[in-house]
Amino acid sequence: MDNDVTWMKTNRFGAAALTVAGLLTALTALFANEATCLVMMFVYLTAAIIAVLIRARRVYKEETAKDAARDR
Repeated sequence: MDNDVTWMKTNRFGAAALTVAGLLTALTALFANEATCLVMMFVYLTAAIIAVLIRARRVYKEETAKDAARDR
């Protein structure tokens, strides 16, 4: 990561996204069979990872723009 702020914001968002994915997996396990639960777990994890990557890129752009504005 570019700086500590980007790292902190991304990790905080990632923790929340993966927690939601875990809760959704647990909820799915209550109502679905094993195969469906396994597939949905991968769907939830993939969605969480993609969301974290998108968020990380946005935070990186915001932070680099702030740094560039300060350097002017």
